[in-house]
Amino acid sequence: MNICVIGGGGPKGKFGRDFCDRARDEGHNVYVLSHKDYNQNDPRHLWADFNSHNDVVTRFAQLIESINHIDIFIYNTTRGSFPHVGRCFQSTTRGDLAKDWHNTIDIHAVIPHMLCVAALNKMSATSKLVFMVTGLAMYFDRDEWTDHVGYASGKAAQIFLMLAFSTFNDRKAISTAVSPHFDYTNPAHYEIIFNKVYNHIVDMNQNQNGKIKSFYNIS
Repeated sequence: MNICVIGGGGPKGKFGRDFCDRARDEGHNVYVLSHKDYNQNDPRHLWADFNSHNDVVTRFAQLIESINHIDIFIYNTTRGSFPHVGRCFQSTTRGDLAKDWHNTIDIHAVIPHMLCVAALNKMSATSKLVFMVTGLAMYFDRDEWTDHVGYASGKAAQIFLMLAFSTFNDRKAISTAVSPHFDYTNPAHYEIIFNKVYNHIVDMNQNQNGKIKSFYNIS
């Protein structure tokens, strides 16, 4: 399969990199677009300035230029998502709130929307658009992580993007979301969840279109 991962160039032990490494080991063609230069010197691993819409779209077009068909597209990238700490919601809050919010919306909503549209041009009914989301975007009856407004809001936007693509994309590709809990402080737990997520993404079919699959428990 031809697999495109946006955000797959980080260190080993993190989902993006581990997904790409396993897919390559299993014989798949993996194409990665990162938000920083990892000095890969690999035409299948490019990086773009995610502060520039034009650069992201241009580099993605370059990345997939030689591909006839995209089987899986995974949007896995993120960065510091404002607002993210309690002091952002106090009377003493300072800074360029508008700019910081725009950066959050860009990385979580605008850019994945643009890239999914571009990817669809090389997709079919067997292809998959996969958004990596979080329970923070779905559960409101909680008293933890309530300061992570930017991250939760951005992932909520991705959920609604997923739903719209599942209904309206003209290539009939599967559009879905995965909500995992990767406990990177517990390698044994992480490995179990990682394997579940990997197998789910590779094996899923049209029954998963428009749905969110959560992976939190190791049992």
